[in-house]
Amino acid sequence: MEVKLDKKYPLDVSVEQAWAILADIRATAACMPGAQITEQLDDTHFKGTVKTKIGPAMMAFGGDIELKQLDAATRTLQMMGKGADKAGSSASMDLTATLVPGEAPGTSVLQG
Repeated sequence: MEVKLDKKYPLDVSVEQAWAILADIRATAACMPGAQITEQLDDTHFKGTVKTKIGPAMMAFGGDIELKQLDAATRTLQMMGKGADKAGSSASMDLTATLVPGEAPGTSVLQG
């Protein structure tokens, strides 16, 4: 099943400040609750974990992240993540985020 999210997130920082975080994969992962980069395999491949709790249910996924695009000119990040939990359930995500100037001094992150 594919779920597509098109969202716009306003940030109260400049485009340059936001790009400094988005361009750093470890810093970007730290912005996602429960996500962590655990190993860097090469310039574009990483291993990581995501842990989350919804009510009494706890989920923990370990997986791989591929950095598909990191374009400073368009301030766009694209990455693909695939993971599985210990029970064998799997999940994947394809994330594209682009920074655009917002109302001064802000920035917006477009996800889609």
